[in-house]
Order: sequence, then structure tokens, then C-alpha cells
Amino acid sequence: MLSKNIKDPACKTAFFEIGDILFHITYPGSITIAEPDAVYKRFIQKSRNYKAVINIEVTLDLNDMPETNACDKIFESEPISIYKNDGFIISLHMPALDEPFRMARVNKDFDHIVIYCSKDMQIKGYNDGVFQNPVQYPIDQILLMLYLANKQSGLLHAGGIYMDNRAFLFPGQSGAGKSTLCRQFDMDKDFRLINDDRLLIRKDKDHYMAYGTPWPGENGYTENIGLPVSGIFFINKSKEDRIRPLNRQDAFEKLMPVLSIPWYEPELVSNYLIFCEALVDQIPVYELSFEPGKNISTVFKEFISAL
Repeated sequence: MLSKNIKDPACKTAFFEIGDILFHITYPGSITIAEPDAVYKRFIQKSRNYKAVINIEVTLDLNDMPETNACDKIFESEPISIYKNDGFIISLHMPALDEPFRMARVNKDFDHIVIYCSKDMQIKGYNDGVFQNPVQYPIDQILLMLYLANKQSGLLHAGGIYMDNRAFLFPGQSGAGKSTLCRQFDMDKDFRLINDDRLLIRKDKDHYMAYGTPWPGENGYTENIGLPVSGIFFINKSKEDRIRPLNRQDAFEKLMPVLSIPWYEPELVSNYLIFCEALVDQIPVYELSFEPGKNISTVFKEFISAL
């Protein structure tokens, strides 16, 4: 579903990837996409020859925004509205603007996207034709949430660390202590951080892999890396450091609230339920209680060395 309205024959391309999922962006040669911030730079790729196993085609269109009058609005939370027709339309709008400043038309397989940008997407202070990255947050996160539902994959609200090529995940909602815990592990040279707030989990053959994303938390750090998941640890702030295993039902109930799920689309929700069930069946799940300000890494290393 590539746009047919781009008449500029000198189109340009750009590539970035998250979790080995490659976004191939095509845009008019008459404009320039501004350089991304430092975090997004880690996910930029130079060509389609990257090792990605999945490709999402994105076209930037500067013509009129698509009409939504005949579509069903299925979600709204400022500044995002989502409509459904033969696919989906994602609209980003601000009360001060007469029209959305960015819209995305997505096909039913979520692998072809046309993004429409208003002049408000142009960066002030530059000459005409310099635009912000059209696929940046929250568009990229919404697209992946929809796309991953059919791929035994998902976006998890979790911090992640790794040691000896093994990833360990610490899911939790805002305020649970993910960034605090990751800072404590960062003080130990045996551990490396993946991300302290949002990870992409994807089934790759017989393994679940954890990938860094361009959406870090308080620490502002993320690494563009993918590693096999060896354990999931739901975290609690406590006055003592303690790790205990969780049964399958408790693990499932704790996982659902920290997974990015499009609740407005029942078929996709069903797919995510299947994904959660498979994840807690294959990956050991624990509850980790820790004391903020202390160093839990010694206790944690002793525990995982016995796994």
C-alpha cells in the first residue's frame, strides 16, 4: 500500500530497525529528514542489507491528510486517535492545531504504512523542507504494538540487563523501581544494561529474544542488541533482597498489565493472550524483592549461577 501521490522521481530512503525489524522509509527528494537524537541514532541502519528478517515499508506523503469521516473511531487518548477501515488510521493531533500534524494509514497486515505530515512537522529555524523523523515516537511504538500481535512477540514495560550472553528482564509499571534497579546493576562490571524501561520480546525459532528499543526510562540508556531471555523477575521494593519463583497463573496475571496491548482490537488481544501463555510456559518467572540504595547484584549473581 505504498503511496501513489509522491510525484518526485528523486525519492530518498532511510532505514532504522528495532528488534531486527527493519523500517524502510521512502520520502520525496525535495525534503530532508532531520538527524535523529542520540538514542534513535543507535537504531539507524545504512541500507536494506542489514540482517533484519522482517521489513516494514513506510512512505512519507506530503499531500492532504486522509479523511476519517467514514471510519470507526476505536481509540482516543490525547494526542492519539485510532480509526478502523480496511486497515487502521492513526492520527496525532493537538487542540491548538486545526488539523492533525501527523497521520499514518496502515494496511491490515501492518507491514505497509503511509505517513502524512503537515507543515507543523517542519522544524522551525530551518529552511523549508526539513522535517522531523515521521516514524518517531509514538507512531513507531503504536505500529509495533499492532504488528507484533501476529508474531508471537510484544513490547514489554520492563528493564533489562545481560551477563554471559543471557538477558534477564525486570517488568514493572511506572514507579515500580525499574530504573532504580538497573542503576544498581550498572554499578557491577559483570552486568550490562539493555534498556531500563521498554523492551521488545520476539520469538526467534525456539527462543525468546529481548531487544533494546529507542524508548529508555530515567537513565536514558538503551543498547541496540538482542539476547536470549533466561529469566523474568517481577520487582518489588522491600527492606530485604529476596527471590522466589512464581507459578504459571501468578506469572500470567502479572505479565498482562505490563505488556503493550491494543485492547480496542479484540482479535489482536486474543493473540497477545496466546503470546503471554507461551512466554510464561517457556521462560522461568520469579518475584524479586530488593532494597533501593543497596547493591543486589551479588545476591542476583548467586541465584542465576544456580539456574
